[in-house]
Amino acid sequence: TEETVYDKNVDNGKFAFSSPENGEYVFCFKNEDDLEKTVKFNTHSGVKAKDYSDIVKKENLKPLEAKLKRLEDLARETLERYHEVRSMEDDIYNDNRGTTSNAFWFGILLTIILVGMAFWQMFHLKSFFQKKKMF
Repeated sequence: TEETVYDKNVDNGKFAFSSPENGEYVFCFKNEDDLEKTVKFNTHSGVKAKDYSDIVKKENLKPLEAKLKRLEDLARETLERYHEVRSMEDDIYNDNRGTTSNAFWFGILLTIILVGMAFWQMFHLKSFFQKKKMF
C-alpha cells in the first residue's frame, strides 16, 4: 500500500522526516525547471537522525545533559544492534550446523554406495571370468 507520508516543495535546505513505522520508503525528487539541478541526498536513522535541540527545549536540559542523553540513546541503540547481530549469528550458526550434518551423512551414504558398487563389480567380474573359464 503506497501513501504519501511527507510532501514538501522546497528549493534547498535540510529536512527531517520521522517515519511512523519500520518499512520500505521511496523518495522522489521532481525538477520542474528547465535547468539541471543536483540533489545531494543523505539518509540517517536512529540517534544520528534524532534532533536533540527539541528535546533540550522540552525537557529544559543543559548542554551537558543533552550530550549525556544522546550518549545514553547511542548506547541503547548499540545494545539493540548487538542483540540483533547476536540473533543473526545464532541463525547462521544453526544453518551451518545443519548443513555440516547433512554433508556428513551424504558423505557416509556416498561411501556406502561406492563400497557396495565396488563389491558388486568384483563379484560380477569374478562370475564373468568364471563363466568364460579364465579364472
